[in-house]
Amino acid sequence: MQPDEVARVYAQVRRAKKRKARYKGISEFTARFVRFVEEYRLQHPRAKWKAIIAEWNRQHPQEPISEKRAQGLITTYNRTLHIIAQQVEIEAWG
Repeated sequence: MQPDEVARVYAQVRRAKKRKARYKGISEFTARFVRFVEEYRLQHPRAKWKAIIAEWNRQHPQEPISEKRAQGLITTYNRTLHIIAQQVEIEAWG
């Protein structure tokens, strides 16, 4: 799944449900973070989480990720991708 597709589908689902804060437990911040990670991994396929978080913090000084928050994001990352993939599938089927 391409990062742009993740963001596009998430935005569409949110608009369709008319919910601003969350949909299926994924916050706007988490959706942006997933998109960032997937784009970064396209350019750096072997990147470690430490480098990804450091790059996020460098590019987003207005919303840095603490070590504690990073642990939560990393722990739930695969589940979050699965939820987004399900929404893409639902979108594809109409």
